[in-house]
Amino acid sequence: MKSEKVYIEYLLLKIQAGESDSMNRLLVLVQSKMQAYAQRLMSQKSDAEDCVQDAMLLMTKKIKQLKNIKAFHGWMYKILHNRCMDNLRKHKQEIAGIDTESWIGESSSEQDVAVKIDAQADIAGVLRQLSGQAQTIIFLFYFEGFTVNEISQVIDKPAGTIKSMLFEARNDIKQLLNRELTYEQY
Repeated sequence: MKSEKVYIEYLLLKIQAGESDSMNRLLVLVQSKMQAYAQRLMSQKSDAEDCVQDAMLLMTKKIKQLKNIKAFHGWMYKILHNRCMDNLRKHKQEIAGIDTESWIGESSSEQDVAVKIDAQADIAGVLRQLSGQAQTIIFLFYFEGFTVNEISQVIDKPAGTIKSMLFEARNDIKQLLNRELTYEQY
């Protein structure tokens, strides 16, 4: 992960120096992350792909304006987030649930698989009950490794608000999971 960030910074320096080949390598490198993020926000895969394409086009046009290459990931996700929100407003779609399949990981025994499938279903169900913004914050914080300050830049809210929203989302998840456990015991 760290070596990937260093390589991205290297590509950004080459892009800012005028080497167009590096832009293609950068886009190939970040496309899958952008696609995963967009699919968590959009209910239709084709809409997510359109948003990624629009965001990549805008990034290509504005990349030389990026002053701090260390802020690239936040800048990239902000552009993509804005494209997705524009698309949602345009099409008035509901925000899709978060796919947890990739979060649970692989397992060796059948019993482990069954337990993980149950856990995956519980987590997916709970996360779908959160607001779209809470889902976004949870995804960026826990699954993309963003800091509170980076998230605040992506979704245009103060860091204190992000902390509060994270706290509330964690409490909501805890309550919803407890409710699931209580329900399953009866």
